[in-house]
Amino acid sequence: MSKKIFSAQDWENVPSEIQQIHTPDIAPIYNKVKDDVESVVREIEQRGIDIAPNYKDWVELGFALVDGLGENGREYYHRISRFYPTYQREETDKQYTHCLQSKGQGITIRSFFHLANQAEISLAPSNKEHLSILPNIQNGKTGKWIKSEEELPAFPECVFEHLPPFLNEIVNNSISVDDRDTILIGTIVCLSVCFYNVCGVYDERIVYPNLYLFVVADAGMGKGALTLCRELVVPINRNLHELSKRLEQEYKEAMNAYIKGKKDNGMTMTTEPPMRMLVIPANSSASSFLKILGDNDGVGLLFESEGDTLSQTLKSAYGNYSDVLRKAFHHELVSLSRRKDREYCEVANPRVSVALAGTPEQVRRLIPDAENGLMSRFCFYIIRFKRGIRNVFATSDISQSKILLSDKTF
Repeated sequence: MSKKIFSAQDWENVPSEIQQIHTPDIAPIYNKVKDDVESVVREIEQRGIDIAPNYKDWVELGFALVDGLGENGREYYHRISRFYPTYQREETDKQYTHCLQSKGQGITIRSFFHLANQAEISLAPSNKEHLSILPNIQNGKTGKWIKSEEELPAFPECVFEHLPPFLNEIVNNSISVDDRDTILIGTIVCLSVCFYNVCGVYDERIVYPNLYLFVVADAGMGKGALTLCRELVVPINRNLHELSKRLEQEYKEAMNAYIKGKKDNGMTMTTEPPMRMLVIPANSSASSFLKILGDNDGVGLLFESEGDTLSQTLKSAYGNYSDVLRKAFHHELVSLSRRKDREYCEVANPRVSVALAGTPEQVRRLIPDAENGLMSRFCFYIIRFKRGIRNVFATSDISQSKILLSDKTF
């Protein structure tokens, strides 16, 4: 596998409109978060309450302040921590530095307000919104669920003007702006699993192109366009299934020969072949999911047009592999052990892509709160609500169509 080094010169040749990232002015958001934190900390000081009495809460408090205020949250960390009976400034300072340099595992400034709320610190109405809105100042984003139509932009035209011919041919089949966006991002996610041998270095870690996507829309709003993207990898999946069938047939023949001849010539028993596939059913047990990943060198696409399929599986005792998905996003080693049959499975370098579609309620069932680690792994594309009924026959040539009913043709 060849390595390609990032070249600034190559990037400079990309059209400027694609290079430019339009990010909102986060200064007002930052100032509001800081003011809200200040007001809560003042009440904590007035009442002398330790809102993080155990180590876990204390660490999460540090990550929360880092997420919302960065380095400027250090003094707030001291002001809150000093109510712990064995508070030490040096140790607290060291812990906050560690939080700055580490990953917060999806912990946001919301955790600070949550801990304060648990400690019965009265939150002003302006502060209570943080229990449902998640600012993420360090990344330059608000992270909140955007609801107004004006705040739900589509991909700019310049993106589609510079697409490769292959992707351009795909998106040209779209019937609306939302449809085009859904097909483009869905195609990228589905194809990301095919580039399992392409990697780069980000934040001193090896990363692969795999992405997690959730297309969110109300019923009948066009999220079904995502299912078209699955067709791009169907030929690969079909070929892998055919390969598995051949290997399974050869295995059965070898086992029959082994059973018949082991007493005579001391034949060795053949090993069971791997179950080869690219698209992994979401309705799988945790052990089955890991076994399939292991059989396919850690490569797999989890694709479901109904998000409920995955959420119901993860809630079951046999199918809770939510931790596997969270680890696989960062290509961390995942393993599973069962006492029955001495079962053990380990995948050292998982490269999993996930494409889901569903309603807002299905999102809540899968990710009940923002503290769930899956929240930070997914890209969410929200399709705007539109009134009206689309004429599905508008582009169809029905003059020569035949409607078949039972055995008669009309």
